[in-house]
Amino acid sequence: MLVPGYKLQEIIGVGRTATVYLALDETGRRVALKVPKTDVMRDPVLGRMFANEVTFYRTLAHPRIAKSYGGAVGAPIAFLAMHFFEGGPLGDQHFPLEESLRILADLAEALAFLHANKVVHQDVKPNNVFVENGRAFLADFGAAASDIQPWHTAGTPYYMAPELYRGDRNTFKSDVYALGVLAFEILTGERPFVGDSLEDLQAAHLSQIPPSIRRRVENLPRPAGIVIDRSLQKDPGARPSAQDFMQAMEASMQALRLPKPDVPRASPKPTAPGKRIEAQAMRAKDANVGLFGRLFRKKG
Repeated sequence: MLVPGYKLQEIIGVGRTATVYLALDETGRRVALKVPKTDVMRDPVLGRMFANEVTFYRTLAHPRIAKSYGGAVGAPIAFLAMHFFEGGPLGDQHFPLEESLRILADLAEALAFLHANKVVHQDVKPNNVFVENGRAFLADFGAAASDIQPWHTAGTPYYMAPELYRGDRNTFKSDVYALGVLAFEILTGERPFVGDSLEDLQAAHLSQIPPSIRRRVENLPRPAGIVIDRSLQKDPGARPSAQDFMQAMEASMQALRLPKPDVPRASPKPTAPGKRIEAQAMRAKDANVGLFGRLFRKKG
């Protein structure tokens, strides 16, 4: 397959709708080149989704969003050129506590930017997150929607908010719920809601009481625990904004850096003179008893 201006090196990912190649652009820079499958651009829905993704990347530049270097949706071929992340997506990687909080703060910052621009990502999950030099980047806008784009409800079942299972459409608070699920997963290595089938998983998201992150993660600063627990609430109105989530993560990182206060040792209480004499007598008595015991044992 030829993509004008790019030299394909190898396949680094294959999805339902696209293949991703490691490629070199005309400057020799390595990029992740996403090429939709032939039938995708012929499908009115899938083709529109790919076109929307290219459009979103062109218009939504932000330090916490994966960088795009260009794309096209018409002849001779459709493609999207992205920054290439050596380590691949976040997946099931785990990090020390402070680094995890940094990643979550970065993702919340990316979502706050999107929400300020009236865009809902709709598919926040580990495979759409990349980490490089300790900082996180949100990627994949194939499912994103806004007031100026055709709206469709999308998501990945493990990260979908309860209202989506009820048939409501995604909102900013649905993105925050997905971020809360991702946060729980990063910090504990487990998902908060699981099921042996899609029906079981749906029931868990709709009715199961969210597990408290504060009971699972030792030394988790209070602001982070509170905001993650709030993010998993069934009622969208009870969830924080992405901006609130980011601020809680930043406050928690600051709390981790503060020196731990020294716990002063309790000073011994002064003993009254009469008590001191009594204590001395008791110690002398104990010493004599110990001596007599040793003598008797020797004789025996």
